[in-house]
Amino acid sequence: MFDYDSSGLWSPRDDGTPRALGMVDADELPLSDATKARLAAWVQRCDDLNMRKHVARDEPAPSSGEWRAVDDEAIDLWRALRAEAGPEWEIGLRRSGSIAWTEDEL
Repeated sequence: MFDYDSSGLWSPRDDGTPRALGMVDADELPLSDATKARLAAWVQRCDDLNMRKHVARDEPAPSSGEWRAVDDEAIDLWRALRAEAGPEWEIGLRRSGSIAWTEDEL
């Protein structure tokens, strides 16, 4: 889940809601440096789009295609994180109003 200056990784609450309990450091997971860099770049792209949406005066607002691209990248990253972290880790993907834990829940 994106948030300004975050790792993009969050621990979920125990009550099953999609609200985050706290941020997780990417170094706490068994991830390759390439995946960590990719995750950091995704968070930065989300940050850049949000800045354009909310505060940029001289730049066009992000297009729906740009938003789709970061959403598609989030799904690709989720798959990569799940593959690299292995079955010892439960990795979910925050969707609007819920968390997807399996491909069927996308």
